[in-house]
Amino acid sequence: MKAYLLLYNFSQLLCNGSLFIFCLLYGPILFYNNPKVELIFKFSQTFMILEIVHSLIKISPSPFIPTLMQVISRVWVVFGVMDLARDSFWIFMVGLMWSMAEIIRYSHYIAMLFKKTPKSLLWARYSGFIILYPVGVFSELRVLYDAYPVIERCCPRVFSFEMPNEWNISFDYMYAIWIMAIPGYVFGFPFLYSYMLSQRKRKLSKLD
Repeated sequence: MKAYLLLYNFSQLLCNGSLFIFCLLYGPILFYNNPKVELIFKFSQTFMILEIVHSLIKISPSPFIPTLMQVISRVWVVFGVMDLARDSFWIFMVGLMWSMAEIIRYSHYIAMLFKKTPKSLLWARYSGFIILYPVGVFSELRVLYDAYPVIERCCPRVFSFEMPNEWNISFDYMYAIWIMAIPGYVFGFPFLYSYMLSQRKRKLSKLD
């Protein structure tokens, strides 16, 4: 199991390290319109679904509910929003914030597997999010804001379907954003942020 977790965490570290380098190389204008960047974005976030399984079967210390919330949110942003606002500056900011946070997180996980976590890495793991997480969430919302005119104009063609159809159900993507995604940010962000602050207090107390 250690070998599997090492492979998974190293793969994610490689993906997010590449994403960070692409942020520096391409800048905000050309960033998401590069096929390699889009591929890494979608692969790494889809790959994160495994972390839900890791938490569920207890091979990871990450708690299930916060992990589920974060992964679902990211997969939705990548597949349900970014493609509708490909020229948004804020996609670059999402990539920058996510990649920096994940480079720290996966480096920490790898160090934990070897039971050799430097104090500086432990501090970065439980302090970096203080800036990276709120800026990342704000950037995600700005991407959604930039994508919203496309969603509004193109519904029901974008991720929506109307009756009659063979399943006899209808789904309005724009309506779903208002009743699920927006409340998810309003209530989910304070929950996750306060959880991480409590984790920070507990983990960094060991450095004293």
